[in-house]
Amino acid sequence: MTNNPFWDAAEDALRGERVRVHTTDGTYTGLLTLFHYQDHAVLLRDVTTPDGDATPATLVENPRTIEQQPETASREVVTVDVDAIASQPYSVREYDSPDFAAFVRQVRHDGGLTNLPLLRPLDGDHDATHQVVSGHRRVETLRRAGIDEHPVEVESFTDWAATRRFIDEHFPVTDSERESCTDSRSGWYPPELMQESYERLREEWGREKLLGHPAIRANEAILEAADGTAADVHDVLTEASSEEGGADESTEDSDTPEIDDVVADLAAASDAGEERIRDDVTTLREHEVPLDAVKGALRRKYAGE
Repeated sequence: MTNNPFWDAAEDALRGERVRVHTTDGTYTGLLTLFHYQDHAVLLRDVTTPDGDATPATLVENPRTIEQQPETASREVVTVDVDAIASQPYSVREYDSPDFAAFVRQVRHDGGLTNLPLLRPLDGDHDATHQVVSGHRRVETLRRAGIDEHPVEVESFTDWAATRRFIDEHFPVTDSERESCTDSRSGWYPPELMQESYERLREEWGREKLLGHPAIRANEAILEAADGTAADVHDVLTEASSEEGGADESTEDSDTPEIDDVVADLAAASDAGEERIRDDVTTLREHEVPLDAVKGALRRKYAGE
């Protein structure tokens, strides 16, 4: 990343928007999700390539021009009461980073945002008048900056369409998206936040419907390891306990010190023996489940026995 104010302004204006990216190979269209400043590239989701093919995600190198697609006729700009804006129930990020505090100070100084959040109207059965579709960070910034009213973009979305947009913008799919999870400006959730959000999503929509979304399928092992009850995770867990002699020592993970900490924590919190815990942990790691997800899955498994 860079602190170049031009790139920062470009990302604030275009990230999360549908764009046309013109290159020497042709024009790509899609949802712009990440700038790769050093590599002179942008990451697009839900992409149409110059050949007219559709693909879930593409890294477009050396863009010559990035052009925001025209707004649809159904979208309008209105001024709303910030306190009357509801977040999506699946939004779980806490805004406590120094970067976010600096952003709040800047918005308070400027008196508002240059990149408007996208909201959808709510009917009279809700306490709020609008709900965030895209821009939870920006809306929270307005609240903390003490701004009572602000212009926003408003467009009608069904409940599922708004949910899909939320998943698109918060659940990483590619390695580049995963690597940027530590940057709160990127919008991508790290594993622990994906798990918390997924629990709320599943309560509302059910597992089968959610697995129809490519970002949920791509993160299935991480998401369901937090639950410890899904069939595929159960098979992984029982595989270790059914194999004689436990896991093969030759496949020991390179993060052994971290595994030792997880084993010690789980042994202190359950009646499961350390040998069994280590076998379960090692087997889940062989299935590329992150350690924080492993810990959550096994804690729930042992607590339910």
